[in-house]
Amino acid sequence: MPRSQQATVKWTVQPSHTRTSRELLQSEDRMVHMKRGLLVQRLEPGDAGLYSCTTLEHSFSQVQARYDLQVIPQQSMTASQARASDPGAGGAGLRGSPGGPGSHTQRHTKLLRNYKDLHMVGMASMSATEYCEQLWYREKKKLRQLKWKQTQVDNGKARVRRHDSPPLQ
Repeated sequence: MPRSQQATVKWTVQPSHTRTSRELLQSEDRMVHMKRGLLVQRLEPGDAGLYSCTTLEHSFSQVQARYDLQVIPQQSMTASQARASDPGAGGAGLRGSPGGPGSHTQRHTKLLRNYKDLHMVGMASMSATEYCEQLWYREKKKLRQLKWKQTQVDNGKARVRRHDSPPLQ
């Protein structure tokens, strides 16, 4: 939220598969510019990317917030919930083998249309928040490993030794 009334707020998105960013217009049907942020309705896999909120006032721009949005496919969420709710099934009902076309898990996945339903059902097994935290933990672990590798590479650089060498004649 800008500190001044004269400041204009601009949202941009850089999709995860490209290096260019584009401005999100207020006329887009699924993106709603709100007073305290951006509301994305009916999230799709193509919405993943880096969202930036920038304010512009008197030719001075300042980044207010950056969000890296990752979209979790519905199949992976429903499969993890099926495994958590029925440990003996192992998610086989989703593949159609033991459960068949009218199985409980398939009817259950059709009902999970929005985040509120997903969140309420997830309370019994694994919630969306827990699922996201697991993903973030894995990502942080990868970054830590990369950081460790980087320090190992930096330590392998040649050192300059400064010893008094005999004068050249």
